[in-house]
Amino acid sequence: MRSSRKYKTIDTDCPVGFYIDIGLGLCVVRCSSWGNPITGFCEPTCPWNPPIYVYYMDSSTNNCVNTCPVNPRTFGDNSTRACVSTCPTGSIGSPINMICVLTCPNGFFANTQTNVCVANCTQNTSSLLYFYKPNLTCITGCPLNYYADNASLSCVSVCSNNTYAYSPDRTCISNCPDGYFGDSYSQSCVTSCPIQNGQYADPSTHLCVSTCPTSPDYYGQNINDGNNTCVIACIISGYFADPLTRTCLSNCNVTAGYYGYLTDGRCY
Repeated sequence: MRSSRKYKTIDTDCPVGFYIDIGLGLCVVRCSSWGNPITGFCEPTCPWNPPIYVYYMDSSTNNCVNTCPVNPRTFGDNSTRACVSTCPTGSIGSPINMICVLTCPNGFFANTQTNVCVANCTQNTSSLLYFYKPNLTCITGCPLNYYADNASLSCVSVCSNNTYAYSPDRTCISNCPDGYFGDSYSQSCVTSCPIQNGQYADPSTHLCVSTCPTSPDYYGQNINDGNNTCVIACIISGYFADPLTRTCLSNCNVTAGYYGYLTDGRCY
């Protein structure tokens, strides 16, 4: 309910907290237009003379304010000279001075979900966001050539130790899915382990390994031009599973007393 008080002449000042409404001939607590704190009148617009002073139209009180209210949270928009709940496209709300800015102040990051500058990407959000350093933003998914690292809650170009970059969904994961193998050299999930690193794709652990495991009983074999794989039995004719090197060899180590048996393709 609007409180009001009659005043005798236009020169009579209204009490503190009241504004002069010339149209009504009243001192009012809330203007139907905008309460100007400089003149004490209800006026059609708020005073605006940057950089000396700026006043924003606050629709929650119908007053002209230097700083937009925090509760409910609004920001001063210079394009409309109003307090807005969401800053327009191309700007973002700064909690430092409650205005819309082009870039966040030092120590703050742009939360693209709320369009507000935050001290960290987990602040005031119900979903998981990641810090993207190139443009100081908090985003739900990392861009091309970056991966979401849950350990640091940031987008990284190289995943942290014991995690691997999985390109299909641009995340860092501990275990690569079927058809992929964790390569410790590139810290990524690969479909085939690099032959130049002397590694084999181990289907039991989904890792690239330098030596195939003994349990299950695997042997390293080069299949189809550089596709190094751990296999239970050497699948290329004329190769034998060597227990010394855990690889498939065309000739068993006779010096060490091993001979190849064609019946099961093993060195004994």
